[in-house]
Amino acid sequence: MSKRSVAREQKITAFNNFYKGLKKVIIEKDIAVPVRYRGGVNQRLAQRMEEGDSVHFPTASMAQALAMALMRLGFRGVQRKDDHGYRVWKVEANTDNLRSTTKKI
Repeated sequence: MSKRSVAREQKITAFNNFYKGLKKVIIEKDIAVPVRYRGGVNQRLAQRMEEGDSVHFPTASMAQALAMALMRLGFRGVQRKDDHGYRVWKVEANTDNLRSTTKKI
């Protein structure tokens, strides 16, 4: 037997074993889909913050990561550089003040 035919036989065997296993599967109804947890440290930090709270970071990339986590939660992360690094504030996302991305003709 050639290598190609051996590989094909192995694939067929694996495929058949998979479907034999499906006969033992229990199908359940009315099971709620759990909420998917997204994010890591910054996501948890953003959830714990209240509007008006701020966090200081030594680097711009760390501040940007928190600002993005706030944006995913529907808030704005206002960033400012200070003498010792970067600070991010959690503020309400006011969509009225955002610039339009479309050109007016």
